[in-house]
Amino acid sequence: MEVVYLDVADFVLVTSDALNIEVDEAFRLTALGIAETALERPALVVADTEVYRPLAMKAAVLYAALARYRPLVGRPEADQRVVAFLCLVEFVERNGMELDLDPDLAEQLVGVAEGLIGDSEFAQWLAPRIHERTP
Repeated sequence: MEVVYLDVADFVLVTSDALNIEVDEAFRLTALGIAETALERPALVVADTEVYRPLAMKAAVLYAALARYRPLVGRPEADQRVVAFLCLVEFVERNGMELDLDPDLAEQLVGVAEGLIGDSEFAQWLAPRIHERTP
């Protein structure tokens, strides 16, 4: 199955929903170049080889990039992290999977956003919590 990635339009829509603001305001808040760079990271290919595999790794680097690059101009850290997390969930769901919520999730998200937990470590933590969607 081909992986479905999020783009800037998706990011703006997630931001609008997450922050309960109009889409045009979410667009104005978005540093487009930063958002695009973060959103493209999971799809990185070097020498015809995907850098990030499997889906859990792609999801981990997506969250990490959005949470660390902070593409929402003038918004607090909490808003950046909420939008980054909801983009991770949207990414997982668009690829036919779902994420189990876990009591340690908040701690993991903060650790990744603050650079205390690396992408690979977060991906290993995420992997058993991502599974095919049940009908």
